[in-house]
Amino acid sequence: AAGCYNTSTGAYEAQIAGWYMFSVAVRYDQISGTGYVRPQLRFLANGSSTWVYPHTGGWVDPIYGSDLGTGYYLNISYTVPMYMNVGDQVRVFNNGNMTTSVNHDESHFGCIFMG
Repeated sequence: AAGCYNTSTGAYEAQIAGWYMFSVAVRYDQISGTGYVRPQLRFLANGSSTWVYPHTGGWVDPIYGSDLGTGYYLNISYTVPMYMNVGDQVRVFNNGNMTTSVNHDESHFGCIFMG
């Protein structure tokens, strides 16, 4: 709504200051190797050029580790509250070191509630 989500960058930009609830779910179609997968919300303050982890001292994003092995269809989801000012942005980064495959047409969703 209101053009807040940029389909080119995958970033959501707040048009109203307030508390937002972000829900993220990613279905990995295939994983292989050893290491971890970590779909991670990152925050870009209005006027900044550096994406940061907004959860310092607060919530922790999920990390799924090396005991996963090779397989299909791993689903990871979580929800976090975040205060945003006008122009602040949030997006999901895949911060992992395993080989993953995601069908970008149907493997993820996001839901944002503002209060």
